[in-house]
Amino acid sequence: MSNADLDTFHFSYEKLVSIRHYVTTDIPGTSGEIKNMLSDFIVQEITAERDVIKTNSNQNASTPSRKPARNGRKYTSFVLRKYGFDTIHAIEFIARKIGMPSSEKFSFAGIKDNQAITTQQVTVEGDYWSQLVAIAKEHPSFELININYSTEPVTTGDLWGNKFFIRIRKIDMDKDTLGDTVDKIIRALDDRGGFLNYFGLQRFGTHRPNSQWIGKRLVLEDYEGAINELLIPSFPRETEEAIKARKTYEETRDPALALEILPTSLFYEKLVLEYLVDHPNDYKGALLALPRTIVSLYTYSFQSYLFNEAVSSRFEKVSSDLINPLPYDIVALLDTRHGQMTRVRYVVSESNVDMLTEYIKLGKAAIVVPVIGSKTRINERNPFYSLYNEILAKEQVDRNNFMFVENFDFGINLQGVSRPLALNPRNLKVVEISNDEVNPGKSVVRFSFDLPKGTYATMFLREVMKVENQYL
Repeated sequence: MSNADLDTFHFSYEKLVSIRHYVTTDIPGTSGEIKNMLSDFIVQEITAERDVIKTNSNQNASTPSRKPARNGRKYTSFVLRKYGFDTIHAIEFIARKIGMPSSEKFSFAGIKDNQAITTQQVTVEGDYWSQLVAIAKEHPSFELININYSTEPVTTGDLWGNKFFIRIRKIDMDKDTLGDTVDKIIRALDDRGGFLNYFGLQRFGTHRPNSQWIGKRLVLEDYEGAINELLIPSFPRETEEAIKARKTYEETRDPALALEILPTSLFYEKLVLEYLVDHPNDYKGALLALPRTIVSLYTYSFQSYLFNEAVSSRFEKVSSDLINPLPYDIVALLDTRHGQMTRVRYVVSESNVDMLTEYIKLGKAAIVVPVIGSKTRINERNPFYSLYNEILAKEQVDRNNFMFVENFDFGINLQGVSRPLALNPRNLKVVEISNDEVNPGKSVVRFSFDLPKGTYATMFLREVMKVENQYL
């Protein structure tokens, strides 16, 4: 995507990733801001056993002073507690510090918001207890605690979801009006089936939401196009130095010249440019020089973009009703304990539509949306079949493109999964409505709630706030 294309969106970051609709559009939002302070956005992992990994500095800090017995356990485990820092950058830093050539032996269940205080479980293959203890508090933006050994690596199956503690500040409402507004929105979401389960902007890049286009180029085997998408487009929130470096590369295609003025903070661009200096025009090699996790994220971002487009298109062209499923929709029962989709699925028909509608109303089931991939199969009568056909045709992408990348050098799994169309937060509480001590004359509301893994708190918050790009 060129810089000129961005003018079409008036820098609506949400529309760039096909986030277009509110469920409660008829109810005015609170406005306000999030992430004024790191402590306003706290994320804690919830394990499959429903244990919460706390962010408090005096909790879970049980790393023994002496090296524990390994007893044949293959992995070193730790909790990564970070403050306004990116998960992948933290893992890359740790890998370099303990003497690993890359971070590929590290495992974690998800990438946490970088503009927040977060905790998550991490494992690394091998015995790195002593090295991890030595660097546990070396970085100002994160620390390692609970360093120990484990028999298995962390996987997404080990994670139920995340617990959130979030404040919305700078709200121009008195406390009573704010309370009434929040209550109306929460009740409406409950009555209407929840908020649309879009992939949030964090999936695509909050400062540069174009990872989906890098992923598209990868899926199409256009490696030069992928590199150009990584290096060239600039966005309003970038620094002048970054924009200048990108413009230099766009005009000259000289990696050495761009590298001279590139800010050191652009870590992945630096890796790519350094490789191209030594290997001119080897664009595939430049992509392989990136951490495998990052390359995977680019392709997953493209899948996520297609999902968002499918959700928005259904809302626009088929039905905005999230409670009453349509004929041949797939409806999944939800785990009563966790709220996650189970493998118990029904194809909607005349004989079961009333039952499934009632289950959805009660929060016991959800309409299923496929995330397109190499193994995605959609019944021709399912509403998403024609929607995805239109979307893929517009993007000039075929399902077979996903299969090729999956089996190629990048080692990426693009088989496709499925997600609920909409859902409500679990254990939602309005913890506080008060005067905003940071912004005099304004009000603040604080929520606590749980969401299943892969679900974005910002998608719930946008229903409450109705503010474009509120999570930047």
